[in-house]
Amino acid sequence: MDPYGKKILSIFDMADPENPAIINTVYFQGPMPTVVALSNGYAYIIDGNTLEVLDVDPPESAHTINSLKFATQITDIVISGGYAYISSLADTGISQSPNAVNIVDIATPGSEKNIKTVDCPGDAIFHIAFKDGYAFLSDTATIFIFDVDPPVDAYLARIFGAPGVAQSVQVAGNYAYIADSLGFEVFDVSTPESADIIGEIILWDSGIQDLAVSNNVAYLGEDYSLYVIGIGQPQNPHVINAVDIPGDITGISVSDGNAYVIYGISLPDELIITLGIVDVDPVEEAHIIKDCLLYTTSPGVLSPEKVEASAGYAYISCATSGFYVVDVDPPEAVHVVKTIPTEGKVSDIKVYDGYALVRVGSSGLAIFDLTSPATPEIIDTIAFGGSGGHIAVSDGYAYAYGYVNNGTLYMIDIDPIINAHISASYGLPLCGDISVSDGYAYLANGAEGLRIIKLW
Repeated sequence: MDPYGKKILSIFDMADPENPAIINTVYFQGPMPTVVALSNGYAYIIDGNTLEVLDVDPPESAHTINSLKFATQITDIVISGGYAYISSLADTGISQSPNAVNIVDIATPGSEKNIKTVDCPGDAIFHIAFKDGYAFLSDTATIFIFDVDPPVDAYLARIFGAPGVAQSVQVAGNYAYIADSLGFEVFDVSTPESADIIGEIILWDSGIQDLAVSNNVAYLGEDYSLYVIGIGQPQNPHVINAVDIPGDITGISVSDGNAYVIYGISLPDELIITLGIVDVDPVEEAHIIKDCLLYTTSPGVLSPEKVEASAGYAYISCATSGFYVVDVDPPEAVHVVKTIPTEGKVSDIKVYDGYALVRVGSSGLAIFDLTSPATPEIIDTIAFGGSGGHIAVSDGYAYAYGYVNNGTLYMIDIDPIINAHISASYGLPLCGDISVSDGYAYLANGAEGLRIIKLW
């Protein structure tokens, strides 16, 4: 929008990235241009309920060549193979139009036409993606998959999504395990493109915040219980045990026959953050054997502290800044040995090949040498923006999320770790917990359920 309230598309010459120069401006009549897609010298612009088509070759003489109106507001566009795939919102007013995917033939510039509209159920649809003859639309809890090959015969082929608000994800072998607001789901991801739920346990009104998987057992942290779930038969997960915990669980790690659980005890005038050690060998007799006070703070919403246990030590994020190093060997003598300061809040920690990878606020990923586990030494910080998110490690790469530019997943080469650097990044809004396996990223995406991203 220019200073006079007119809606515009500005075209910049980026030959000198440090000094971009505006070379043309195209004005629009609609409410507000929001999304731009480019293909073969043409720009396709969403402007309210209108698709504006511009000839932008050469950019100095860019001009509108066609405008297509739709029944309702259009929200996103992706172009592939001579077609534009466009998502549009439902209208509960006069038109009574549902959400939809619209397919526009763009083979003849200036004569674009909508050749197919397929209704889409669900809540408000804001995003669309395309791959290998399929269009993918998502609302707040569900992914809708449309077969669009051929486009004129497009139809809704599949509806996919976890039933609750996904909080945590772990991948082991051919299975992805999701902890959400309603319980626990098992997905067969042997073919990620056709992943599907094969088993579930419903824990109504659960406050599950974290999940760990080890030796065919899943550990779920609920408000006042550590659920021990047998997953030896993925199609039939079942509760083996439920260990009473005196507070709300936010983090779990399993190592050497013990589960390490971070929980908060809420009192009228303070919140007590504690590490609990649960003996899970055998799982049928799991029980808490020792706890260790970490810190107290003022009452309020429990911050999701995370824990990573390795080689007799537990590394625990702090709600304000820094992380704790706790000696947990033997468990009966557990004690805090050091608090490591950081430049911001630590949101996740992973241990890899003798190093701690620490996601720190808006600073990025801090790397600590654990040669002396009780006294970690920082050796590098991989800088990137955005407030903190989660970390996953797989095949010599760390994957760290930052809430910047609508959300970005950073792929960091950590082999060798002394030369760690960002090798790629992916725009991923609303990314929650992360697990990576065999070139795919599995994201616990809150109300959107499980999102699977092919990385290469």
